[in-house]
Amino acid sequence: MLLRRGWVRLDADPGRPLSRGFSGGGLRSADYRAVVALIGHAHTSGNRGRAISE
Repeated sequence: MLLRRGWVRLDADPGRPLSRGFSGGGLRSADYRAVVALIGHAHTSGNRGRAISE
């Protein structure tokens, strides 16, 4: 889901939450076999975050 220009919403898989320290990490796409974004923010709930992809 596009949040605003360049930012997309991340939904973590159950059992694999986002947590502190993920910011700046690469977000890999299996379809493209490449890093397509960088994680910019992990919500405190652990199951959502934001990434920038430009």
